[in-house]
Amino acid sequence: MIEIQNESRRLLDTEDEDTGVRSEQDAYLDKVKNGKLFLASLAAVLGPLSFGFVLGYSSPAIPELSTIADPRLRLDDDEASWFGSIVTIGAAIGGLLGGWMVDKIGRKLSLMFCSLPYIFGFTIVIAAQNVWMLYLGRVLTGLASGVTSLVVPLYISEIAHERVRGTMGSCVQLMVVTGIMGAYIAGMFLDWRWLAICCSIPPTMMMVFMCFMPETPRFLLSQGKRREAEEAVRFLRGPDAPAEWECARIEDASDDQGGSLGMADLKNPGVYKPLGVGIMLMLFQQLTGINAIMFYAETIFEEAHFKDSHDTIEDVHLPSEVGNDAELQSAQDADDPADEMAGSGGPVLAWLHMVCGFENSNVATVVVAAIQVVFTAVAALVMDRAGRKLLLILSGVSMCLSTAAFGVYFKLSSETHGNSSGLCLVESPLAEDPAAGLSWLALASMGFFITGFSLGWGPIPWLVMSEIFPSRVKGFASSVCVLTNWGSAFIITKTFQDLMDLLTSAGTFWLFSGCCALNIVFTILFVPETKGKTLEQIQTQFKGTPE
Repeated sequence: MIEIQNESRRLLDTEDEDTGVRSEQDAYLDKVKNGKLFLASLAAVLGPLSFGFVLGYSSPAIPELSTIADPRLRLDDDEASWFGSIVTIGAAIGGLLGGWMVDKIGRKLSLMFCSLPYIFGFTIVIAAQNVWMLYLGRVLTGLASGVTSLVVPLYISEIAHERVRGTMGSCVQLMVVTGIMGAYIAGMFLDWRWLAICCSIPPTMMMVFMCFMPETPRFLLSQGKRREAEEAVRFLRGPDAPAEWECARIEDASDDQGGSLGMADLKNPGVYKPLGVGIMLMLFQQLTGINAIMFYAETIFEEAHFKDSHDTIEDVHLPSEVGNDAELQSAQDADDPADEMAGSGGPVLAWLHMVCGFENSNVATVVVAAIQVVFTAVAALVMDRAGRKLLLILSGVSMCLSTAAFGVYFKLSSETHGNSSGLCLVESPLAEDPAAGLSWLALASMGFFITGFSLGWGPIPWLVMSEIFPSRVKGFASSVCVLTNWGSAFIITKTFQDLMDLLTSAGTFWLFSGCCALNIVFTILFVPETKGKTLEQIQTQFKGTPE
């Protein structure tokens, strides 16, 4: 046993200390077979795929439920808003529940159990006889989504080795946007009940497939189950990789991490430093302005004067009255939770109509979702090569510049229209000739922003959250991060209109640009590079002790 522990210490050494030791660790990883690791990751990411279907479901379902013949199920504007936004409430609760579950019953069982509220929730939606049953179904699916957003990144980070952990972890966000796109595509052909049946398939598959997948070795070792942990490692790494080495390495690094979380731990730099980084990453993700741009993109493109080109855009109309109707439309857009995680496809329809000539808004929505999937996939492919920190910085720069450009657009637009209140929806001479106006600036800013967010600040905060916490605090710390994300998203969304009234549209987007500049500085100063490092090396780095 002592020899194995000594060997594991050598495996934990870094390249800078001894290149020979590093090559030995590389030799160990060269023996690894990734086939079953990919299989286990695929089973796990069916959870984020289910999450994406939950988020995307409201977009095709709400229009049908708003015009359904049955008065018991027909949604008015306020009910439709709650139908979309109530998912976030369930997700916030699910984040707290998930933090407790992963520590008490483990990562694998948490994933299996969270399949149940997905299935029960969609079943209630399918059998709904009134609006309250619809609400209940959405809350249950939101609850499962909150658990999923916490558990899946942890599960993947603990089963993946350092060579592929970035790519595997980025697949979480990739599957979320894929699920959203899947809901949009299915919604083109299915009514709302059959769409709910379709959405219940991924969580059912996850529950079945996870029965055959192992628990994470780190959780098993934390429970004193050494033999089961070695079996899990052999399953994940293949028969040629020495499972004893990896288990001993984890145990050796975890010797000072035993016990349960106490108040004294909050004074430990190995706890409070990663907790602070995780919370700020989630907060800065929302302060980028992603929800503001996505939620109000339809109004932004109305401002870009595409709405009046009826030959090109048939489904975008100017509200008959500018005050309350415009605010109500913005509120409805803001409550679509699909926008909250990845950005809605619907708001960018005007751009696709103008550039691509799409006349079917559903097709345009799917194309926008597909673009987001492509850029998130690119991020996953380069994550373990470029590194987390570099992509966060590049993403922050992209969003900082694009939100600043949005502010310039609104400033110039309001001066042109003689209206300083921001999002004005009045007729303008520029509407007669969009090419002579400022529409190109809005379009370029939108594309630049979505690309930047998808490459960095979309997937990476969730990935880093799963990498930086010591085992004994992962449940608590991850639940705090998830709650921060959902809570700040809800607050920023609900106060966005007030910010525009107070600061004007230009001022609000310049505020977001300033927040993006701050997240660049924060990334440079405080976010560690986790590429190519074991979880134990990352945690040692936070403690400030030699690796």
